[in-house]
Amino acid sequence: MFTSNGTKYYLLLIFIYFSIHNAHSRITDQYTFEEESSEQLQDCSSVIGEDRQRECYCNKSPFLCDDRESRFSSYKPNYAIRQSTDDDDSSFEVRYSLRYNFLRPHCMPIKKPKNKNEYIPELDCLRAYEERIGDIFFTFTGEFDFYLGTRGSSPVINRLSNPAFNFRKHFEETLSYKSFTIEWVNLSIEHRSNGQSTNADEMITDPASSDFGRFRAQIELEAGNHEYFDSISRSANYIAVESKINFGKDHSDNVLCDTTFKCINTWVSAKLYLSDESDVFWGDQADKGVDIEDYDRIKIIVSDTFNTNISSFPTSEIGFEWTIGDEFLETDSLDFYIVLPWVPNNNFRLPLYLRAHYGPMSTLSDYTKDQNSIGIGLVFK
Repeated sequence: MFTSNGTKYYLLLIFIYFSIHNAHSRITDQYTFEEESSEQLQDCSSVIGEDRQRECYCNKSPFLCDDRESRFSSYKPNYAIRQSTDDDDSSFEVRYSLRYNFLRPHCMPIKKPKNKNEYIPELDCLRAYEERIGDIFFTFTGEFDFYLGTRGSSPVINRLSNPAFNFRKHFEETLSYKSFTIEWVNLSIEHRSNGQSTNADEMITDPASSDFGRFRAQIELEAGNHEYFDSISRSANYIAVESKINFGKDHSDNVLCDTTFKCINTWVSAKLYLSDESDVFWGDQADKGVDIEDYDRIKIIVSDTFNTNISSFPTSEIGFEWTIGDEFLETDSLDFYIVLPWVPNNNFRLPLYLRAHYGPMSTLSDYTKDQNSIGIGLVFK
């Protein structure tokens, strides 16, 4: 797996990560919470008076007191990038990811009273929020490639369709330790497929053909027809467990951790596969009993968001995603990304995005293929 080209990718990613990390470690964080009220740091239930209690809860969790909070929201980062990929044509890669909350996302009355003065957050809801059992929500994540000006894609090639039902338990400060805090644990049941229809084990059945009895995928591989593999069907059903863990200074304050350089966000997830369609009948992995779990069992995401001293780029986010299968380092893959919003003035924001991939799992259809890519575009969260 560690080819000379691949080693260059790893060294490049490591160099970029530590160069930026070390450069910003010398920058004083300009964003402070000096004006944070003492009520935000105390237990709101101990505040005397319903109005003051309500104010305390709203200061601590503003979204609970905002009826504009929608049941619909983004889930994973949505992005559109122009991507250059080894052994493939350049394309526009697009990911869209949505979340729908089955439970009310705020504590404002669903029915607005005639008297506007009575349209205030429900105190019982605010009090119960921190003790809630958990969130129940549905998510859908999709990806597709659009090969504009490079090759046909009719009009796009679907890469991923991933619906999931989720239950998430938030722990707030109850699972906070000396050096880290477990923010939440998520349990989901998911389906993942690429929406294609060609069977991986399709064979040549014409007795008159010199390739009679051979797998079509192997023939197309020998012919160098990488476009054929876009159409191979892949799917899997699994149960996933994921947790968000914060490390470093201010790790127990979820809001502060998301904006402070010295606090790192980490997501760790694992999959238990119930069924899958992932057999391989071509190339070096043909008929070796390879399955998707050999390449995708555990995912570790590490991200650091921080403020800079550059006025046009006030914030930055840098991170990587490491996907590990049952074969561990023999089949692992790495994604690296940088989010750098350009804010030339207070009325304009362009969320620039750089993303690179190294190793297998570039696509589901040909997931065993080592394929490096790099792309630049925009990200929307």
